[in-house]
Amino acid sequence: MESFTLRFGLMSSGVRKLDIDFCCNDELIPDSGLIVFPFEVLSSVCMLEYVQLSLCILEPNFQGPYNFLKELSLCLVPLVNGEVESMLSSCPQLMLLHLIYCKLPCKLLLRIR
Repeated sequence: MESFTLRFGLMSSGVRKLDIDFCCNDELIPDSGLIVFPFEVLSSVCMLEYVQLSLCILEPNFQGPYNFLKELSLCLVPLVNGEVESMLSSCPQLMLLHLIYCKLPCKLLLRIR
């Protein structure tokens, strides 16, 4: 498995929307070949309101807070290890969560407080 370094020059800018698609061709990639995206790199982008990620795996320790994030769209992202619950608890301002062709667990329990 190859590793790479992902660097963002967004930390002090006013970026509000980020769309990252890890697809390199038109073929679907098995879960074992997906890139692991370290979501915590976005925690210091204080104005970020909208994130769209495609074809990646979220690191299991998805923890925030991501106080400005209002909309999160995930496409073809496997979410079988508690990532949905972690996302919801880490994003207090989240208003929309789009899960498009994501692999989800057989049972998903969400508690609204």
